[in-house]
Amino acid sequence: MPTISIIVPVFNVAPYLKKCIDSLINQTFSDIEIILVDDGSTDKSPIICDEYALSDDRVKVIHKQNGGLSDARNAGLDVCGGEYIAFVDGDDYVAHNMYELLYKKAAKYHADVSGCQLVNIFPDHTFKQNKEDVVLYNQIDMIKHIFCVGGSLSVCNKLFKRFIFDDLRFDVGKHYEDAYIVLKWLKKVHIMSIINDGLYYYMHRGDSITGNEFNKKSLDVIYAYKYDLKMIKMLYPSAVSYGELRLYWAYRNVLERILRSRKTEETECVAKEIKKFLWKNLFKIMTNSAIPLKQKVAYVLILLNPQIYMYIKYR
Repeated sequence: MPTISIIVPVFNVAPYLKKCIDSLINQTFSDIEIILVDDGSTDKSPIICDEYALSDDRVKVIHKQNGGLSDARNAGLDVCGGEYIAFVDGDDYVAHNMYELLYKKAAKYHADVSGCQLVNIFPDHTFKQNKEDVVLYNQIDMIKHIFCVGGSLSVCNKLFKRFIFDDLRFDVGKHYEDAYIVLKWLKKVHIMSIINDGLYYYMHRGDSITGNEFNKKSLDVIYAYKYDLKMIKMLYPSAVSYGELRLYWAYRNVLERILRSRKTEETECVAKEIKKFLWKNLFKIMTNSAIPLKQKVAYVLILLNPQIYMYIKYR
């Protein structure tokens, strides 16, 4: 059995896929299996997957009908055999020593989850945010670290002990699947370690669900964080401020997308409702101790003068 199983959902990402797989097969930690889940791709992705499987016996390929990212990850979970489980999206890539560093950190602290920082790659710039190394011993601190500004709910920059996913699967049919599953896996975690190195390179593509302009799927991020806040209120009431932080951010994120998009009757209607929500909750935003002062100013500015807000943020 391999030490680490790396599950890679693949759907029409041929231009990026070789860089992704190369970053995995060339890891300094070699005791891995790479499970490429072709989720009904219609480009050259299936051919690329099969070529790598022929050249490296650590690479396994699953070809399946399209079911979405969650369904593809679940298909990989059903067949993986590693002591640890990791996830990489087919259009992203990782540093050559990522899994060696995460595994060593997990072993050192007996951590159930070991994570690193994301490097966010946009079409016009790259953003890397470093934090101090931390070791977290309770769920409240974990929620604070993951949900607060600069934190990441993504499963892709983390290494999980296998038991976490023994009876846990991603919700099929929902976008922002990492937000829906984060509190479910956190319930099982006793120790989580995070290193400050940016080792996972996350590609922000304009044609992805999380692209820059507004579309109907943009609202899914609000639904996801409404779900998280509801669960936090039930399970971790002392962490409500962190859940609220993420929900307010989701509303502001959608409003930003609308401001980058062509004006339509639909976008104007959605923008009106978002502004109404943010105005209604502005006092809670300003008194939320988890939200940094700079972010509080941003909420006020986007409500009072969206044009200046966008100029300052994206100049």
